[in-house]
Amino acid sequence: MRPEIPFSHENAEELNRMTLQVGLVGKDGIVMASDRRMWEYEEGSGSVGNVSKFLTAPGMVCCWSGDGLAIHAAYALRDLDWRDIPNDKDAIRDALRKAAIETRKEYVEYRSKLNQEVNEAVVRKVLVVCHDQLWILNLGFPRPTAEQSLDRAVAGDSRNTCRHFINKYAVNCTELPIDRLITLAAYTVLVAADENPEGVGGLEVVTIPTGAKPVFLSGAAEKDLVKACRYVDDNIRERLLDRFVP
Repeated sequence: MRPEIPFSHENAEELNRMTLQVGLVGKDGIVMASDRRMWEYEEGSGSVGNVSKFLTAPGMVCCWSGDGLAIHAAYALRDLDWRDIPNDKDAIRDALRKAAIETRKEYVEYRSKLNQEVNEAVVRKVLVVCHDQLWILNLGFPRPTAEQSLDRAVAGDSRNTCRHFINKYAVNCTELPIDRLITLAAYTVLVAADENPEGVGGLEVVTIPTGAKPVFLSGAAEKDLVKACRYVDDNIRERLLDRFVP
């Protein structure tokens, strides 16, 4: 069952500063990390909670960023039978775009019944792993796009400088095993929350070994990961503030 289409906040800038997701392709699989912060707006007021932004189906894992349109696109992808979709780039791209087009049509009709326009300025994306490949589904207007990412992807808060860590340290990530990419993915999400605590918060990490089922980190493992990332933070701070004597 798909959820009721949630109310979409009218402030595009605020929506674009909510949530942060990372996908990293390693030599033996893919790592995905996401925050858990969820803002819901209705009748001028908002509430915040923590939810999982991941959806899974046999052969597919995805996570969403944006508003109700992105959420429903993710559910549409979950409802596909990915085992029937060939391991072919054109077939995968067509399946992603078709789901996006159908979902967007439903969403536009829903908003029209409420006499509400769809805010086309909102950045709506779904990170998708299928057939051991990382894809980015962009639900933009006038047409959605679906592109494979061969190494790394970041979705969500477009102004957040946490992207620096992916741009700097995820270079050549495809040569590393996924157990060496987990901390980087998690650290990026946690730094995003430090910079934008109102829009980004919490952590969830999943590893997808090549040819195997996805494995979500346990709550205890995520707590250990947060501690490890804070240790990295303290170490960076200490190194950068160390006295320099020429």
